Amino acid sequence: MHRFLLSLLSLISLIGTSHASTNFPQDINGMEMVQVTMYDSVAAGFSIRYEPLQSLDKLDLYLYTNGYENLPDGISDPVRTEYDEIYSAIVQMEELGYYVGVTKPKRGESTITLGGEKISYLWGYTQFKQTSKAAGVKDTDSVRSSFYFVTAYQGRLMKLRYTIIESKFTTAFDRFMKVVDDLEAQMN
Repeated sequence: MHRFLLSLLSLISLIGTSHASTNFPQDINGMEMVQVTMYDSVAAGFSIRYEPLQSLDKLDLYLYTNGYENLPDGISDPVRTEYDEIYSAIVQMEELGYYVGVTKPKRGESTITLGGEKISYLWGYTQFKQTSKAAGVKDTDSVRSSFYFVTAYQGRLMKLRYTIIESKFTTAFDRFMKVVDDLEAQMN
């Protein structure tokens, strides 16, 4: 998990204030960049979606300020608020009928050292099934494992959500780490 966060933080430090998709790898562990979304305001920031050609996995990276100025690196009240909103959004999708069987999240807090600085982050993991109500959903029987975390880095909120079809945590985590390893290889 620490290797993943180090890679992701390295990626974010490379993009600086640019929104250009050329600053990101075009492919991460067989997942191709399929969408870069620049939102209407600087506060809303931007996101990047990666998806593989032959599975339903997806990786979303978000970088934004949400109107906060001078966010300190690591965990602060704005980070906690954003973190709580991730799981709340998943629960809301269940309430709207897009997800079923949302599990209580496994949650934690840890630190990572980047450039000699320890940066705290919050992480979470939950599982659910999607319903046919969601547009384009082809598989409503499989359990999806969703990893997410949030922190602040270089004055911005950073959020990641990686969702894969896999019910066993250790297998899901191994797949997650393959993505991390490839990202690290491309960023070094």
